[in-house]
Amino acid sequence: MKKLAGLALGAALIAPLSSIACEITDVILSTGNGASGMPAGAQLIGVMDIDGSDIANIELFADGALVSGGVGSVDGIEYFADPTYFPANTTHTVDTVFTLKDGSVDQCGATFTVPVDNAPPVIVHDRMEHYDDVVETENGVLVTVFASVIDTDENVAAANVVYELVEAPAGVAVPTIEVTGDSSPYVDFQEIEFTVPGDYSLRVKATDDFGEVAYSKPIEFTISGCKTSTIAEHVTAGRAMNISGSYFTTGAYVYLGYNNSANVVALEKIPALGNWWVVCP
Repeated sequence: MKKLAGLALGAALIAPLSSIACEITDVILSTGNGASGMPAGAQLIGVMDIDGSDIANIELFADGALVSGGVGSVDGIEYFADPTYFPANTTHTVDTVFTLKDGSVDQCGATFTVPVDNAPPVIVHDRMEHYDDVVETENGVLVTVFASVIDTDENVAAANVVYELVEAPAGVAVPTIEVTGDSSPYVDFQEIEFTVPGDYSLRVKATDDFGEVAYSKPIEFTISGCKTSTIAEHVTAGRAMNISGSYFTTGAYVYLGYNNSANVVALEKIPALGNWWVVCP
């Protein structure tokens, strides 16, 4: 999913006085050929890292001219500008301009060409800020994914929405996706646990019937192979064992001491050796 940089408006508009972290993340394009009957044009999707109560005014500009329309859902998460309609096969710039109650102004926008025959899909609400999408667990991390696919031509089938591991340790399988709906497929807060230590980058990929592709923003995280806890907690988790009061790591049998279950040690799993644990350096 291509991220579109904000563009400056014409000289008639006020230059930004401060940064409000306004950013356009996507543009929903329409050819006018979709089953939903949406006319040809575009709708901006952006993020605004500010409380909506601090905003005094929001304006929408098309090619430098003020147009009727608004912006909804502004509270530090993604917002949607109202659609702006243009003829197919024409290029335009649309901007949102935010004025805060303290008088500061910020703007962000995008330039796009309205397609003639096929509008590409867009994936939205994939990294909402009001829930934890990566949480550490005893064995690794738990990732929560919510991704909604929008295609104004309605030619993205649920079977063509998949996960993609941009980066992952060797041997980690691509997780099976759980997609709801068909004409408007979405991933409904699916939880996936990863346990192999290493760096990860996971995203959702949607391909329409004509080969146009959209990607969600990647969820990136690192699983450390080192686990720090008391010896007793390591025993409970299966990383260590108690043999008549003497403690050893599971698999490698590294000696940890005698009758010292309250001691805190760091253990690391070596994936190539399976369930073998050694003391972290």
